[in-house]
Amino acid sequence: MIKEKPKVAILMATYNGEKYIDQQIGSIIEQDYQEWDLFISDDGSKDKTVDIIRSFGEHDPRIKKILFNMDHGAFSNFYCLLRYAQKNLADKYDVFCLCDQDDIWEKDKIRVEVNAIANNHDENVLVYSDLAIMNADNSLTGKKMSDYFDIELKNCYDIFFNSVFVWGNTIAISNALMKRINFDYDISKQYSHDQFLAVNAVIYGKVVYINKPIVRYRRYTGNVSGFAPKKSVTGVINKVLLSCGKTIEKHGSYYVNILKVLDNCDKEAGALDDIRKAYLCGGVQALKVIKKYGITPGPTRESALYNRLILMTGLHKRTRAFKNYMK
Repeated sequence: MIKEKPKVAILMATYNGEKYIDQQIGSIIEQDYQEWDLFISDDGSKDKTVDIIRSFGEHDPRIKKILFNMDHGAFSNFYCLLRYAQKNLADKYDVFCLCDQDDIWEKDKIRVEVNAIANNHDENVLVYSDLAIMNADNSLTGKKMSDYFDIELKNCYDIFFNSVFVWGNTIAISNALMKRINFDYDISKQYSHDQFLAVNAVIYGKVVYINKPIVRYRRYTGNVSGFAPKKSVTGVINKVLLSCGKTIEKHGSYYVNILKVLDNCDKEAGALDDIRKAYLCGGVQALKVIKKYGITPGPTRESALYNRLILMTGLHKRTRAFKNYMK
């Protein structure tokens, strides 16, 4: 059971973040929940990021340690932190929060997530939240992530076919879940840590959505277009055809990452076996699984069509990633 005053470990990944990292660390220091320590993994920053972190650490002993990720890559940097946390911190901390270097946390962020974990009877729990969108100059746009995507995971099995729900910079996980996840196999550096954690949370416990923005998510000039507007069916089909090869390879890699998680977990269940068969067999088998569990294979027409077309035709089985997996 979670303690009355849970101890929180914050896991922050950094790389050339000197422009905003002081604001992120400042928002952590100003939290209305103060039972936390900060652990940071840097991916070889060539600016003043590490110097800024050390300067904060000189004044606040809760900024505990800087790791140096030797594998490189944004996702790899978080896996470096997660492996370190499981091996060195799991007996000392009750809750683990993930943190980007350039966001701003609302003052109640930690407290809200600690309470959400404490209020759920299932000890293997991951919580995440909505995000408020802000520009590079810290000005709020008035929009939330939920205005662009339906980010609430209502059907837990959707997470195996759809990666948009859980945003890593809002994640907190319980000690029990941290101990249960297998981080020891060769996880792809292209597999997002937030999707990996969410899939494992569904396998071993539950995912809980907090329907309020407790993180201010920074979008840079030119990046806002990454929130794709809804497209017509014709527009979706045209895009599928134009980017067919690249899209199929991407989905093949994604499906293989899901299969590897299933291969390396120590829990068997009918649903997990069905999901494995959907990817291994494709075709009618995949569509039966989607229908059986009421799965929404994508948050938009575009992604849903991609998934259904690729799974139905079995084109993912022709990708390099899938062929290598089947060897």
